[in-house]
Amino acid sequence: MLRTIIRTASLFLLCAFSSLTAAGQTTVVNPKVVEFDPSADHTTLTAEGQALVTRYDLQIFLPGASQPISTASLGKPAVDADGKIRVDFSTVLVGWPLANGTYEARVAAVGPTGSGESDPSNPFDFQVGVTPPLCTFTLSTTAVSIEGRAGSSSVSVTASAGTCGWTAASNASWLTLATASGVGSASDGYSVSRNGTGQTRTATVSVGGKVLTVTQASVPRPAPPKGLRVSR
Repeated sequence: MLRTIIRTASLFLLCAFSSLTAAGQTTVVNPKVVEFDPSADHTTLTAEGQALVTRYDLQIFLPGASQPISTASLGKPAVDADGKIRVDFSTVLVGWPLANGTYEARVAAVGPTGSGESDPSNPFDFQVGVTPPLCTFTLSTTAVSIEGRAGSSSVSVTASAGTCGWTAASNASWLTLATASGVGSASDGYSVSRNGTGQTRTATVSVGGKVLTVTQASVPRPAPPKGLRVSR
């Protein structure tokens, strides 16, 4: 059987909010995103060359129940740069949104030899008709100028809530991002290649709807020869 090797799944929400239960534990309201560490066997192959993990299943439970009220396949998503898997489960769960009430979730790694199930997630509520506050983001800077050589740097993202999810994208092939998504306040790294074009170039990075403009100078070109004369 596949080992039970997924750590506790944590549900985060995009543009939603949290409340406190009587026990003081944070309960997410109207979440959309499930986040978890992949199985330790995420890339392992069986002796026959088959993937030991072929997909992940998301199971939704009523608190304390042994049988899920809903199960949906998450497929086998790519692992983000920070080692996490994040999936918008509102796009795969049948009967979305769930009825008003409190729930918990588990994620199972499924393969040809069986499945391994995570511990329960944090509790979460659905309150249909409740309008959550909008998530807002700010960047540590909106414009930087860099030298022409290859290098790396980062930009800090400040979110209005720790449960606000954001995506990041670059519009230039010479500027690559360390991660394409995140939740809450974080730092996103980026790398630039050497600029040997002889001209200054500019790229933009969109993070959480905010824009960082990166201007890169060109590396110096050799000074041209002078005094050219052709003779016989």
